[in-house]
Amino acid sequence: MKIVGKVHAKCDVVSGQKSDGSFWSKQTLVVETVNDNPKKMAIDFFGDDKVESLKSLANGRMVEVVFVPESREHDGKWYTNLSGIAVRAYA
Repeated sequence: MKIVGKVHAKCDVVSGQKSDGSFWSKQTLVVETVNDNPKKMAIDFFGDDKVESLKSLANGRMVEVVFVPESREHDGKWYTNLSGIAVRAYA
């Protein structure tokens, strides 16, 4: 899926270590749609290369984000995540 909107916020990078000893990193990008009824969407980017691609984005910048929505069940409740695949400046 794709979304076009303005960068509303970039959350701090979160990182940790997996049980196999390798490291992971994640950053959340909040994008606000630009239509008659604007909505904010939080999209998670996992991996050093994807986190690096967010560094040059400033608040207010128009972007196009490619993402994959995924839902999972835990204890009878459903949770949805948006996983970012790519982001680019939008003219």
